[in-house]
Amino acid sequence: MRDFNEVKLMGNVATDLTHKTTPWGSSEYHCRLAINNDYKNQKTNEWVKRTNFVNVKLVLGTSPVDAAIIEKIQKGSKLFVAGKINQREYDNRSGEKQTWTEVEARQLELMAIHKYENATDQGQ
Repeated sequence: MRDFNEVKLMGNVATDLTHKTTPWGSSEYHCRLAINNDYKNQKTNEWVKRTNFVNVKLVLGTSPVDAAIIEKIQKGSKLFVAGKINQREYDNRSGEKQTWTEVEARQLELMAIHKYENATDQGQ
């Protein structure tokens, strides 16, 4: 059986989109997706809330990600992402090796838009 690299996630956009243009002329947008992963503690029988944060890269020009959807994405929006996992290593400013894992989105669906009104809602 062949390996495959496919992931589907749905969560809330946790950071504002950042934009950069690659040396090849593609537009990349980056954000973090907050995904709730609640579970029931077997000893206490209480629900425990746990949130995972996933780095997401949205690339225009090389995948069918729609620019119109990207323009509507805001911090707090509910977003469905399908794509593949990429991992790369780099040296940080201290010279230590770091690993960066992200989902490169190939499909997006904006499920709901939510706009934060003040800094206290942003977790700051």
